[in-house]
Amino acid sequence: MIHYDVGTWGIGFIWSWKGSVIPKAAFWALPNATLALVLHCIYHDPSADFRMLPMSGVQTVWSSYTLVLCFLLVFRSSQAYVRFWEGTRAINALQTQWLNAVGTLVTYCSHEESKHHAVLRYQHLLVRLMSLLFCVSMQDVAELDDDSFEIIDPHGISQKSMSFFKKTSVEQRPDLLVQWVYRSITDAQLDGVLIAAPPLLTRAFNEISRGRVELSKMRWLSDVPFPFPYTQMITSMLMIHWIVMPLLASQIVESRIWTFVICFVVTLVLWCLGYIALQIDQPFGDDDADLPLQEMMKDFNHTLLLMVNPKSQVCPAFSPAAPLDENPKIMLSWRGDGQN
Repeated sequence: MIHYDVGTWGIGFIWSWKGSVIPKAAFWALPNATLALVLHCIYHDPSADFRMLPMSGVQTVWSSYTLVLCFLLVFRSSQAYVRFWEGTRAINALQTQWLNAVGTLVTYCSHEESKHHAVLRYQHLLVRLMSLLFCVSMQDVAELDDDSFEIIDPHGISQKSMSFFKKTSVEQRPDLLVQWVYRSITDAQLDGVLIAAPPLLTRAFNEISRGRVELSKMRWLSDVPFPFPYTQMITSMLMIHWIVMPLLASQIVESRIWTFVICFVVTLVLWCLGYIALQIDQPFGDDDADLPLQEMMKDFNHTLLLMVNPKSQVCPAFSPAAPLDENPKIMLSWRGDGQN
């Protein structure tokens, strides 16, 4: 994911090459414009024995062709944009719902001294299962050269269970871990580790279930590409445009400089639109503009560890320094770094 600052005038970031599609588009635009310039010099050389091609009606037909190509490229880009933000929304919803479920279950744990060790074992098992669940979910949908993610150390989970887990396919592992989490909740409730009534525990079940729904949407975005006929047609039209554009520009435009500039700019813009669609179509990849899955995994683990921290499970005591007012007023401006 590229984080950029637009600056005071809003144009400073345009010079950044990281994640830019301009270099790839320029790979097509520069030879195209150069070819147009060469053809222009050949056809407009008085000493050369070349005749100008008849151009009557060609401009109208070519304008229609370019209009159709632009429409398809804009449609393709808009669909890629929708897929990108749907993937972003789904992964954030999944992360939030599963963290809410963990927070709910940790809150419902018993505070009896006799249950302390049982509660501790359950909480540590829960965060390890959830960390592993989020990891395998990312591995299921991501298209990465290196799909290794940091997880909370799973040592302590029975070897028999881990051996069975490793034998399952990548697509089945999230479902297996969800089933284990469900079972752990039921067992903890029966053992008195979770003290909430069963109807209250359904909230955790629902949040985990909704996370599975978001995961299925992410799988759909990862497994189902943009329809092949559209992509094939658009790419073919771009190639035809790349071939014909220099020939027409060299015949129609009288100035050599404008022949080069027009071919370069038009070809650059069209190919940029095509590459933008290809780059953002799959948000779970390795491109610079894709989602930061590794960082999201680390944040997920840090939040899980914060939830099982003993200090996080104790409600802060409140001892007012003066008699309380029935209408409390805001008396402090809080800074983000906590230094007040």
